[in-house]
Amino acid sequence: MERRKLRGPLIMEYVALYQQLVGWVVGLFGSDKMAHVVVGLALWFGSAWALRKPFHSLPPLAVLVAAEALNEWLDRITYGSWRWTDTSMDIVATFACPLLILLAQSCVTFVLRRQALSRRSEEPRQGEQGNGRATEQGGDPSRA
Repeated sequence: MERRKLRGPLIMEYVALYQQLVGWVVGLFGSDKMAHVVVGLALWFGSAWALRKPFHSLPPLAVLVAAEALNEWLDRITYGSWRWTDTSMDIVATFACPLLILLAQSCVTFVLRRQALSRRSEEPRQGEQGNGRATEQGGDPSRA
């Protein structure tokens, strides 16, 4: 029973410290949504670097999901209830840039692969050079 009494105030102290840190970060960027955008990108790229994984892999995105979930849970403790409009907009602000970057990267990769495939299909295949008899007869083009 004694432990439970100590845990509540200790958690609230950590929550208060976290909210002070959040206030400082929001002060740096001017608005809480801009702070979500910048910190979200920093966490995403930073976790990819720290984990030595490509940023388009799952672990950096999982770190970002966990950090945003923790942030929203601490906001819930601070305000005493969920503020769904604010929470949903925080989530959008945090994930918008990483998801747009991933989408752009996927589109560029798709286009580059299609171009490479079309270049390969345009190159003459071995056996298609010469007078054409070798390919028609299935023989060696040097003997045609």
